[in-house]
Amino acid sequence: MSVKFLSAEYFDAVAEVLNANDEFRKAAKGKGAMFVRTTTGAPSGGDIVFWMRVDDDGTVAFGPGEVENADCRMEESYETALAVSKGDLDGNEAFMKGKTRVSGSMIKTMQLVPAFRAMTAPINTLDIEY
Repeated sequence: MSVKFLSAEYFDAVAEVLNANDEFRKAAKGKGAMFVRTTTGAPSGGDIVFWMRVDDDGTVAFGPGEVENADCRMEESYETALAVSKGDLDGNEAFMKGKTRVSGSMIKTMQLVPAFRAMTAPINTLDIEY
């Protein structure tokens, strides 16, 4: 079954494959953090805002909307999010080129870089409808 990119079903499916992936969980273990990510200019005509919580046990959860006291906030265009998701642009490269803007705790963000890298393979197992 396919899931629409950046939909509630997409985030549920991403959480499921990441929480079942030993490499991701090992990379995220002990590095709990809360992120808010905004994707601007979605085809629906608006912005998509969601939170991502990484728990100390290495599991992850996602949800729609804002949260207070996020450790980090990230913002990128829909085009950048799409390119990263499809593997046409590396997430770190998007950050280095200023296509993904990050504010908040850079320490927490940098600690999770190995986990972010470990997300790619499990997410690529999903049938994503772009």
